[in-house]
Amino acid sequence: MTACWFWRVIGSLVILTNSAGAQERTQIVFPSKTPLGLVGNGASIVKVRPSGFDFFESGNAVGRFRLIVDGEPYELQADDASSSFFPGGVSYRLTVRGVEVEVLHGASRAIPYAAGVHVRNAKGRVELEIESKGEPAVAPTGRVCISLQHRKGFVVLSTAGFKRPGSWGTLRALFEAPYREGFRIETPNVKLDRAVPFNRFLIDLGFNGYLHVCELFRWRDVWSRDLGSGLAPGAMVDGQFAAARTTIDYDLHRHATGASHDDGNDGHALAPCDPRTIRYTTVTWAKVYTVDKVRKKAQIWYRST
Repeated sequence: MTACWFWRVIGSLVILTNSAGAQERTQIVFPSKTPLGLVGNGASIVKVRPSGFDFFESGNAVGRFRLIVDGEPYELQADDASSSFFPGGVSYRLTVRGVEVEVLHGASRAIPYAAGVHVRNAKGRVELEIESKGEPAVAPTGRVCISLQHRKGFVVLSTAGFKRPGSWGTLRALFEAPYREGFRIETPNVKLDRAVPFNRFLIDLGFNGYLHVCELFRWRDVWSRDLGSGLAPGAMVDGQFAAARTTIDYDLHRHATGASHDDGNDGHALAPCDPRTIRYTTVTWAKVYTVDKVRKKAQIWYRST
């Protein structure tokens, strides 16, 4: 087995589970809460809620949704609202004037942001009012009639280039697809299993298209400690070797040139750590993921793609 082939296999670790069970094991449910969610592809970071979205990175677009039932506008909020967070997106559920509503937010590697609104048990005309300003622009906007079949239907909005899926289930599957394959584990501890795809999603949110950064809402910069202890080995295990190497090269170069910078927050100068820290932690964590003891206990299967 060559080293190249071996690491390519490690980058495509998969766990064999049925889709229903896998979905249950990889989501965090809030039965009566709708916390603020984050979606995006790293280059984009978008704050989302049932009633709309706010771009934090890769634009300044702000959008708001309202449901129009028989000509009357209603805010997308309710006391019985619930939410489900999954790697790649978030789903909010609520009932508005007897109409069951699900708002789904997510993104893909090519699409900075997309959302869908699905309604059920609709007895009359239902529309979605979409207000959006700033860039990137989303479409459609204005009042959009939701076409109903058997009292249910959905509408999808997104930045340019996103093709509306043929079914509602396909939309979530598109958001979640990257985390349904690749590195997964199955242990007696569901929380441990769930941590893997969620951390993969977090690593993706932290890759801005060029570098792996930490502190998404503050410095958005490379920290050697975080890079060496988590981001780089995590990216390698996930098969993102080029991204990990580019970021390590960047940090080593910064160390070699003695570069430091002001974090723009409290005036504290941040200097790169010793490059030995990067090497040690990266190699150590790579070994942790591949030793036989961990592989057997976690019931990890390997498949080459």
